[in-house]
Amino acid sequence: MFIRKSLDLTKGSIVLAKIVDNTVVLVPQRTIDKDQIWFWTERWQKLEAEAEKDIRKGRVKTFNSVEELFEKLKKQLKLLVSDPRSPSLRVKKIKGTKSIFEARVNDSYRFTFEFGEESEIILRVHNDALKKP
Repeated sequence: MFIRKSLDLTKGSIVLAKIVDNTVVLVPQRTIDKDQIWFWTERWQKLEAEAEKDIRKGRVKTFNSVEELFEKLKKQLKLLVSDPRSPSLRVKKIKGTKSIFEARVNDSYRFTFEFGEESEIILRVHNDALKKP
């Protein structure tokens, strides 16, 4: 019970056991869904920290309503379809992923997307404060 408590383990926890200098060392492991690994990269965590700082200092833009957000999003999606290289979108591939891209709604909101089968686009909208797109 002491080991479980001191390592913050629960039933079903994954533990790596390795031998170091003739001593068995237990290292708790956490699993991350492979579709979310990019979020935990050093680069993305740095961006998250910057976003948190901007939020604390009030350097964010907001929408007056959900409808206003959706109107801007629709405009950006139309632009994505007609001109994916438009500077206002700032499209870039998310490092550590095979096919997930990020684009801008405005200075505070982003959307991530990937291309599905045929002409389908899988979309996730988030503001910079959200932890998982």
